[in-house]
Amino acid sequence: NKMASKTSIPGMGELLQGFDGTNAWDINPMAGQRLLADKELEQMKENADFYGNLLYAADRFSKMETQAITDFNGEKAYKVLMVRKSGNESTQYFSVATGLLIGGESSQITQMGTLPVRQTLSGYKQFGPIMMPTRTEQSMGPNTMIITMSDVKVNTVGASAFDAPASVKALIKP
Repeated sequence: NKMASKTSIPGMGELLQGFDGTNAWDINPMAGQRLLADKELEQMKENADFYGNLLYAADRFSKMETQAITDFNGEKAYKVLMVRKSGNESTQYFSVATGLLIGGESSQITQMGTLPVRQTLSGYKQFGPIMMPTRTEQSMGPNTMIITMSDVKVNTVGASAFDAPASVKALIKP
């Protein structure tokens, strides 16, 4: 139930996001640092649920419904409506040929409001016991980001990797 990410964007700087099991934060060069609250906090908590997102554990959802077989990014796919117990909805696309997740559509709550998100996943590779995509293309609003992974390590970092940075700790009320 913890996560931390650091994204470097040329010409912009580093974006840091994290969730320590209780507090969620966002640090970026345009808006500074802030604690996430309300729906953004709930969304970050759900994003930090590694096994719930990887395995789509049924106990995290109030509804999982196959709606159709359709074309997604040039591949036949099962279109599945996923409704989290929090009420957050997404549509996920699973390859008919392999059963692997090949994409999804959802909404992301941001400082600029709620934005549509579309992801395509490809290049699956085995990392230890886990099969994961090595390429993710994500469009959020007018922006598209391509993430390429060359290595994945699960449960190998120390607990301090999820600690809030000092600038965020100052915002946390005891």
